[in-house]
Amino acid sequence: MKPTSNQPDSKPTKGYGKRSRGQWILIYVVVAIVVYGVAFVAYKHFHKTTTTDANGNTTTSNSLY
Repeated sequence: MKPTSNQPDSKPTKGYGKRSRGQWILIYVVVAIVVYGVAFVAYKHFHKTTTTDANGNTTTSNSLY
């Protein structure tokens, strides 16, 4: 005797499941933007240049170079 279930027979899904390729591309783009933004903010935060002139004044600046 065959076991019965309330769910219909389901075939294994291929690839990424039920989402379309366009949705996955959008998800990857959003994640890439967030990761890039976090990396950029961290870089700007940790790469500050501090200089002191002859009068003892301290200047802090952010530079990408």
